[in-house]
Amino acid sequence: MELNYQFFQKNHPDISTDSIFNIEGVNVKVHQYYQRAYISDSGFIDARGVPFTGPAALVEVSTKNGQSAKGWIAPECASFAERYLTINSDTILRLLPAEPKYYGSDILLYTKSGITEQKHRIEVNSPLKVDGWFVYQYGYDNRAGADSMYSIFLAVYDPWLNAVYAGMLLILLGTILMSFNFFKSKNI
Repeated sequence: MELNYQFFQKNHPDISTDSIFNIEGVNVKVHQYYQRAYISDSGFIDARGVPFTGPAALVEVSTKNGQSAKGWIAPECASFAERYLTINSDTILRLLPAEPKYYGSDILLYTKSGITEQKHRIEVNSPLKVDGWFVYQYGYDNRAGADSMYSIFLAVYDPWLNAVYAGMLLILLGTILMSFNFFKSKNI
């Protein structure tokens, strides 16, 4: 049997313990919410301060049709697999993984040209430019989230970049000159 899961994309309410909200005809009551949880035999336990844990919520849902369900929902993290609650044959309720508000890396730069222990911060959309290289913050350990122990960088070397910009500038200049020439010939 193949299930077509409907993900609620229109609104993503913030949740906390004892919050109640409605998503497209499904009433949701949050009985417990842990921002940092660890899985146990009976569900989840509060794990504040424990690395590699993720959020979890004990929710109870009811629909207009009288269907109801109660259970834990949690996004996948380094400590446990994703948990979701099946509401009916084509609808599930899931807790989305947290998205970072900011991620960047403080690094020490060493190069063949002689730079040693130079401190830099590489952020998203703010690459490090050194010796013709652009070093971008590309990713991190998504499963570990805030507890990520490594960053992923993308290093790009493009010696022809200035030539490409010069070519684009010449094309723009040529287009402008051709436009003036076109209007000049129309007026004669």
